[in-house]
Amino acid sequence: MTKPENSGKNGDDEGTKLAKTTCEVKDVLIQQGLLVVLGDMPMPMKKEEWKRLNAHACSSIILYLGKAQKYGVMNNSSAKDLWNTLESKYLKKSAENRLYLKRKLYRFQYKEGTKMIDHLEEFNKLIAEL
Repeated sequence: MTKPENSGKNGDDEGTKLAKTTCEVKDVLIQQGLLVVLGDMPMPMKKEEWKRLNAHACSSIILYLGKAQKYGVMNNSSAKDLWNTLESKYLKKSAENRLYLKRKLYRFQYKEGTKMIDHLEEFNKLIAEL
């Protein structure tokens, strides 16, 4: 698994960057058979297997976080708790976050020399974040 390009960079929109990679993280967890650990432990599963899957999922999620984001979740040992902490901190649609995204959208302009497809993709990302 490779770390996404936009994670780990400092900036004022770390939460926005995390929101963009949430789908990628879930896809990786699905590919690795780890999505189950974001829920409760299934009854037929052994505790040792659950612990192994949980540790693997935690490390996979943490690989996608920037430095500033990692410090807030360092003490979480459960993938479910880690995911819930990240969602509540970065992915909730607070009034402040929505205002920031609206401002970003209102200021969004075509940059000379940019391919139109890249411009439209960036526009669609902004719309999806709202």
